[in-house]
Amino acid sequence: MLLRDAQILFGRGGLICALNTSASSIALPPGEVLLTSSPLIDGRLAPDSAAWLG
Repeated sequence: MLLRDAQILFGRGGLICALNTSASSIALPPGEVLLTSSPLIDGRLAPDSAAWLG
């Protein structure tokens, strides 16, 4: 697990979950976006959202 200011990343079996708990969008880690809890903003993870990447 990687914890940054307002970003939590963890993975298992080739999947990565990225969580953004901040009030601004953040860059996603490399990988194919499989699912997001909110639409991306210019390819970035929206505030208070999660994304799953493969």
